[in-house]
Amino acid sequence: FLLSQIVLRVADRSLREYATEAIFTPLGMKHSHFHDDHTHVIGRRAAGYAPRDEGGFAISQTALEMVGDGGVFTTIEDLVEWDRNFYAPRVGDEALLERMQTPGTTSGGEPLTYALGLIVDDYRGLRRVRHGGAFVGYRAELVRFPTEHTSIAVLCNLASTDPTRLALAVADVVLEDRLPDRLADRPAAPAAGAEAPASDAGAAVPDPGRWVAAYRHVEEGFVVRVAADGDGLAIVLPWDESVALAPLGGPLFREKDDPAGSRFEFDAGGFRQLRDGRDPTVYERVELDPSDRVLEQYVGDYFSSEVGATYRIVLDDGALRLENADPRRQAPIEAPLEPTFVDAFQLQHLPIEFDRGADGAITGFRLSAGRVRNLLFAKR
Repeated sequence: FLLSQIVLRVADRSLREYATEAIFTPLGMKHSHFHDDHTHVIGRRAAGYAPRDEGGFAISQTALEMVGDGGVFTTIEDLVEWDRNFYAPRVGDEALLERMQTPGTTSGGEPLTYALGLIVDDYRGLRRVRHGGAFVGYRAELVRFPTEHTSIAVLCNLASTDPTRLALAVADVVLEDRLPDRLADRPAAPAAGAEAPASDAGAAVPDPGRWVAAYRHVEEGFVVRVAADGDGLAIVLPWDESVALAPLGGPLFREKDDPAGSRFEFDAGGFRQLRDGRDPTVYERVELDPSDRVLEQYVGDYFSSEVGATYRIVLDDGALRLENADPRRQAPIEAPLEPTFVDAFQLQHLPIEFDRGADGAITGFRLSAGRVRNLLFAKR
């Protein structure tokens, strides 16, 4: 969004106008634009959907008009034209495209896989250039294998879809004979009852059940659950998705569906997610609160002076729910507060942690949502 404002001030045109004139039209992308007017009717538009807890689907779209990091409407055919530009530049030159695909480094000199809006790494021995996207009911992935002149685009209009996994499944098929790490060359799985070979890490894989527990994201506060999944594990995320993990030996695991993806290192205190040359993402092990809570103590109105909003927590059919004290401000919140650990709940994937005073009474709660951390609501 900030870059869109820079374009507006420097070029004296909206990002939509500038991108159409300088990028989309020269590339022949006739059906692509930045959607900065939510009332604009678009022919052949795909609606976004999300699963309902009770079954079926709900429309999941947005009326936001703040484009920049998203808000692009496009088609598979137009993405072909976009992709061709990386092989035979029509917009920008080879030097610019090379810069876009050159990963950066950290301030300490550690290499990253992130370049200028693109992730550059290896997948099964081939250089891979990719980026995905997710917002409301839409999911997308565009992955390019430049040495093989092969690209795969996946556009989905269902929030529960995993386009990265789908794109890599296609790559496994169309590139099977050209992948250095060929599936056919891997050792066959042992027959039933046969002794399993030692892991590549040279250490026996412990019972994965020892890592089955609940874990709290240290920075963002939400809670995930780790469950046993065959000889590996699965991280169950609070937004009804899961990540399957394959054992590497000892306390190390990797993403099962993406060998070049994240690694996960467990210990008694939690686990670390290692990826993209960035600082580890740390999860601490937490004990879920098994006691019967006196839920009435959390009921009441809570006000945030920072955002000028009041939320009301009510007890409804044995569960706590968070409502807007002024229902005219936005649609009602339908999801209940799910208990996690002591004085902590989860509203879908948003963590809510309650504070107590010296007398033990509830004084307020702190809400975190992405980059917004510990937004304080005081109890009235």
